[in-house]
Formats: sequence, structure tokens, C-alpha cells
Amino acid sequence: MKIASASTISIISNFVLIASVIVLILEIRQNQTNMLAQSSYERTRMAIANEQANLMGASEIADKFREGEEITEDELVILKLRDSQLMRYFENLHYLNSIAVLDKEIWEANSRGIESFCSRQKNYPDYPALATNEEFKYRTSYVEFFKTSCGLE
Repeated sequence: MKIASASTISIISNFVLIASVIVLILEIRQNQTNMLAQSSYERTRMAIANEQANLMGASEIADKFREGEEITEDELVILKLRDSQLMRYFENLHYLNSIAVLDKEIWEANSRGIESFCSRQKNYPDYPALATNEEFKYRTSYVEFFKTSCGLE
């Protein structure tokens, strides 16, 4: 009788353990889905902010900057605003890629954007792509990735 009850308790314990593992797996998947949804929302929000900066003339200012034309202080502020938004966007994508929740295609597409900042950093060392201002702190892993990708170290 004791063996039967011990066996029954062992079987019930195993079922409870299996059920707990299943619930944990479901919660992890739900959290991953939530992270992807939040990531998508943030990418959309940042795209809207970047488009607003472009409506303020950031694209034209960037063209002037690349051509070596003189830009005003106000134009420089708009350009830096857009660039800092883009770098934050790339930083977030780098983080999502590092924790393996970002689609490979999205990462590859945005890696080209990072490369454009690398070329700007190399061509215009006085205009840093990664702002050194205390207001703009980036994850260390992203800064290392950026510098390594750009050949800056």
C-alpha cells in the first residue's frame, strides 16, 4: 500500500513538473511575442520621428552637408536630431538582434544604414555619428559593434 501511494505521488509530481515546464515555455513565447510587438511599435515610432525630421528639411540638410556646403546652426541641430534618432534606432535593433528576437532580414537591411553612418564618421571625423554628449548614452556593446564595424579601433 505504501509503495502504491508513493508511486502515485511520484506520478502526480512528474505531471505537475511537466505542466510547469509547459506553462513556462508558453510564458517565454508570449514574452518574446510582446518584445517583438514592442520592437515593432518602437521602430514605427522612430520612423515617424525620422520622417518628421525629414519634413523639417533634414534630408536636404544632409545633402548639403555631404556636398560640403555651409549649413546654419539651426540646420545642424535638425541634422543632429535626425542622426541621433537614427543611431538610437540602430542601437535598439542591435540589441534585439543580439538577443535573437529580430528578423534576420530587418537586421541586414539596417546594417546598411549603420554602414552609411560609418562612412560619414570616416569622411567627417569632426561630426561624430555617436554623440559624446552626456545626453546620448549608448549601450557599450553597440558602441563596440559600431566602432569595430567602422574600423574605428
